Amino acid sequence: MSDDAEWIGLDAFDPAALAGPPDIAIDRAVPANRPFFRRLKRAAPDWTVIERAHDPFSFAVKRRTRTFRPPGKPLRNHEFEVFSAPPSHWDWREQAAIATPLDQQQCNCCSAFAIAAIMTDLGSIRAGSARAPLSPGHLHWCIGGAACQTALAPDSLAAAAVQHPVALLQPGDFPFNPAACPAAHGVGRLAGARSLFTANDAVQALRSGPILTVMDLYDDFWSHYGGGVYRRRSQRYLNAHTIAIIGYDAQQQCWFVKNSEGPGWGEGGFARIAFGECRIFTNGGHGGLALQLA
Repeated sequence: MSDDAEWIGLDAFDPAALAGPPDIAIDRAVPANRPFFRRLKRAAPDWTVIERAHDPFSFAVKRRTRTFRPPGKPLRNHEFEVFSAPPSHWDWREQAAIATPLDQQQCNCCSAFAIAAIMTDLGSIRAGSARAPLSPGHLHWCIGGAACQTALAPDSLAAAAVQHPVALLQPGDFPFNPAACPAAHGVGRLAGARSLFTANDAVQALRSGPILTVMDLYDDFWSHYGGGVYRRRSQRYLNAHTIAIIGYDAQQQCWFVKNSEGPGWGEGGFARIAFGECRIFTNGGHGGLALQLA
């Protein structure tokens, strides 16, 4: 049974929870990489380059890229379902009350932020009006059992959200105090997740709601993206990063994605990433998940 009976609407939600918590006790004042910024500006990419006072988050740079492969195997040709032709443009911001992107701050918990954001948006789509946002802190700390700097795989965390409902976002609950976990009351639960392997899988699944994927994250996107269709210019790979995809545009040849750097990043917290970039639904690249609410 779903716990959505207690999932209040956004109009009954405490807006103080959306104000964002103070920075946690990790020095966030990382000096900006000005030489790289200048080189990027001179390269004149066809997306907006901005300079920040500091890097949003200091990732431990990985020597090897990681690939998110969802559970199961792609369907063989004779097993494909018959779908109608997808529209050339789809953006859930034009269809429903999509929640404001939240800020993961200094914690390595992008999977929790993406899953909580998608669950919130799926709840709003199903209800026909904006639902109060679910707590990525509760999902990461209480359900995932992880610490601030511990990353969680999106498929295992989604499986945990099938077993345990996610609580509503509360003022000051990020980072979540593990001592508060027993008293937290979950309201939104997943019924399951369908694996997505190709861009066509993603396009078809998007007609039911936002979906989850993973991208190769580079410092030009994380620290200097200010708008436009992103195409990577940096060679400095940071990490694998979980995001929500909320749509696509065939003419612009891009995905519309929701990040977890708050509404002041990118295009109001969202971004456009060119098809084929960052190994998003590319051959041998990252797959995704279509989450389903209970």
